[in-house]
Amino acid sequence: MRKRSTFFSVVTALIASATIAVAQTPSTPAAPAIQTPAPAASTTASGINWEGAVTFGGIGTSTDGYQGRVAEYTVTDEDALAAIRFMTWGENGGFRYDVSVFNGGDARNQRYAAYLDFSRLVKARVTYRQFPHRLDHDPLTYVDGGSPLGGTFIVRHTDTDPGAAYRVGYGEFDAGVDLNLRNVQFFLGHRRETRSGWHQALTTAHCANCHVVGFSQKMDELTSDLTAGARAHVGPLALEYTFLNRNTEDSADPIQYTYDDAVQPATLQDIFTNRVQYDAGSGPLPVSADPEIRKYSNTLRARFGLPGNGAIYGNFTQSSTKNETQGLSYDYTGAFGRFFLPIGRWASLRADFRRYSIDNDSVFVNVIEPVAVAGLAAGKTYSEAFPNALPATFDFTRESSLNRTPTELGVEFGVRPAKRTFLRFGYGWQEVERDYFEVEKTTTNTIYVAGRSQMGIANARFRFQYEDINDPFLYKHAAWPEILQPYMSPGNSPLTGLQYYSMYESRQADLTAFPTKNAFFEGAVTFAPNARTAITAHYRWRDAQNDELNAGLGGFNSEWGRTVSAPGVDVWIGADDHWALTAGYTYNREELDTMFSTLAFNG
Repeated sequence: MRKRSTFFSVVTALIASATIAVAQTPSTPAAPAIQTPAPAASTTASGINWEGAVTFGGIGTSTDGYQGRVAEYTVTDEDALAAIRFMTWGENGGFRYDVSVFNGGDARNQRYAAYLDFSRLVKARVTYRQFPHRLDHDPLTYVDGGSPLGGTFIVRHTDTDPGAAYRVGYGEFDAGVDLNLRNVQFFLGHRRETRSGWHQALTTAHCANCHVVGFSQKMDELTSDLTAGARAHVGPLALEYTFLNRNTEDSADPIQYTYDDAVQPATLQDIFTNRVQYDAGSGPLPVSADPEIRKYSNTLRARFGLPGNGAIYGNFTQSSTKNETQGLSYDYTGAFGRFFLPIGRWASLRADFRRYSIDNDSVFVNVIEPVAVAGLAAGKTYSEAFPNALPATFDFTRESSLNRTPTELGVEFGVRPAKRTFLRFGYGWQEVERDYFEVEKTTTNTIYVAGRSQMGIANARFRFQYEDINDPFLYKHAAWPEILQPYMSPGNSPLTGLQYYSMYESRQADLTAFPTKNAFFEGAVTFAPNARTAITAHYRWRDAQNDELNAGLGGFNSEWGRTVSAPGVDVWIGADDHWALTAGYTYNREELDTMFSTLAFNG
């Protein structure tokens, strides 16, 4: 991608300042010298001070290749574009205003803002901006792959619009007004965010082959926020309440797509109809449909000042987010508190508390159970084909794994043992309780020490942290199935051999990417022999391990580990006030240990 641009501008069509004074009362004529002097005449005046500026110019751009690399949020049309910016500001008594306008010669590049202040009693603001946002286009070619088994047992792709350049226009309108009444301030705001244009949507079909399909999907998204609330100050106590009403919807129609036939991948027989929820026989189905979302939230914040610059902070938030299209809700309730106390001039103490809960609606899933049209199971559902091994129905209630209640506690002691030297010692405790997951509770204990210091021409900083985690999040029974059938199914008939559900149900090993022990260190030392030279040596190290997965499972033990070591050095040389040279080198060595399990299964 190459971009060449030329810009010129002419400034000052205005840059003016004026003061208008109007005298209403003429001066009194001079009295005779021998008489008593008359009183001084009164004069009334009104003044308006204003200033402004106009900038205009143009820009020409030449681009080739993928513009998103260097112009993700800018207009890069080949034609020369005129640009103009106008600003004016001023005051009259207690009234103040500030207005700015910018247009880059294209409707996709414009900004407007106005700020009004009426004697600090009422403050109002209105802003609007618009700019383009270029999105990636995935060619999908990397997913293609074949198999020597014959038939259509492959992974392939179809890009229905390979030449598309995806881009959306982003617009944001923000307005608000504040009313100040002594120690109480009321505020009201409205924010409107729009995204319109085209993006890439993807879907996948299975069975006959893994077929990834890309589409050009229209976007017409609107997010609208309405906020209202109040702030109050009573002595050392400050309070704030905010109510938010947010609505998000996309009025663009979803794509309609007919999926591939669900045939057996090797023999191409139509025997998989009863194993899928949909295929070509279901007709056109919607793809990339966004629901309408509505959110309500109430937030209360408080701060209480303590003697010696100490303070107690806290907030409480309750919100409810609802998928209006499906009628599903997501509720959040949380509280946060902080206590901060300086201890003389050399130390401080901070304590934090946080607890929140997430409650997501359960969903009843009505599984579609079609019948097979061919093979030994013709005319039967999948459950009817295996009456002794499977339930009569696959319908189930989905309980959300997002439901959880984390609790966090932390304490930190900071000290300044010497001039320009600071140390921090901390301890943290976290417990995550889950309602609907096999790992019901995860507990983490953390200790850390960090510091920074300046010693002559050298500056140093470091941080060491160690975590001990009990029962980290993992995927239970994720891999390593038992060997149930080490031979091909007799007669190449799936009903007489190993079935998918039996193979997956036999998996034994737990897998995770979360450690039970995690140690981390990073540090850097900077030498600055003069104002134009700096040399920094830095080092980062991590050792994360989990050796508590399936310990002693038939002599098998699944482990996970990650170690990182990354030393480096950076050099900065400032040649003058306008030019600088920066060079650096970093060596990064990372090792990852985990178990991979590939299922050997065909037909």
